[in-house]
Amino acid sequence: ATATILLKQQELGIGNITGGLLKIKTTIKNIGTLVANNISWNISLVGGFILTGKQTVGSLPSLDPGEEQTITSKPIIGFGKTVVKIIATIPETNVSKDQNATVLFFVIKMK
Repeated sequence: ATATILLKQQELGIGNITGGLLKIKTTIKNIGTLVANNISWNISLVGGFILTGKQTVGSLPSLDPGEEQTITSKPIIGFGKTVVKIIATIPETNVSKDQNATVLFFVIKMK
């Protein structure tokens, strides 16, 4: 006989990163089997000449399994090629995702 053991876990995923006028958006999803509590997130831009909005931080109290929440940056104004870095952290683990982008004053284009 074979026994299968399923471990319950907390695990986060980061959705597609999108740009546009002044802001960057993405989703944080609980892809685990347990409620994820005390989620902190960070959207930062590395490189380029960013006048405002280089980093946005926030938190979510909890996400049920399968639930997702959209997060949005503060207004971004700048110029040049940059890397958008998203980090989502819970006490047990963290996940990150990078996306190349170009900032043209107040428009953010993903590559």
